[in-house]
Amino acid sequence: MNDIQGLHAMLNALRAGQPRAVDEFLAQYEPFLRRAVRRSLSQSGLRVVAESADICQSVFASFLVRFTAGEFDISHPSKLEGLLITIARRRIAQLVRRETGATRDRRRHAAHNSPETEDRRSMDPQRIAEISDLLESVRTRLSPNEQQLFDFRRTGMDWDSIAERTNSNTLTLRKRLSRAMQRVCRELGLDDDSIPD
Repeated sequence: MNDIQGLHAMLNALRAGQPRAVDEFLAQYEPFLRRAVRRSLSQSGLRVVAESADICQSVFASFLVRFTAGEFDISHPSKLEGLLITIARRRIAQLVRRETGATRDRRRHAAHNSPETEDRRSMDPQRIAEISDLLESVRTRLSPNEQQLFDFRRTGMDWDSIAERTNSNTLTLRKRLSRAMQRVCRELGLDDDSIPD
């Protein structure tokens, strides 16, 4: 199985909500994202106020919520990596705005984290479980009609097939689910400006 076939198999399992798929996804992409986030936090001087583990968890949660709803079409591992990096950069930009928007003494946080602390938190089973539970929490916040769209997309059904099945317009359905996901992201604290357009 080549990289692209393996990626599609993992993403299909992830979208279907298979528990092992979340573990596999995080095991494969968490180290890559952690390195990038650590670099960005160091360059922006934020290592003393934020941990890469927290940023990564937020990025993965944002990605999984929108991916499960069928908002991203990912054809290649490099596209997935680029998407994760973009979400992370927006998260870090939010953090920069928050930290520079008020007078803060970062020296208070100097002992807040260290690479050793962050490495121990990496891939914590509880954190993985929280991300998995998030997907069910998303579904329960949707109306019955929104849940139907969410479930159709989760099974991999394309928008034209959904429109035919529900006797609706494709564009209308896409907008309905997108607005629903924006609402749920706000409710769950997954700010929309962390999600690429």
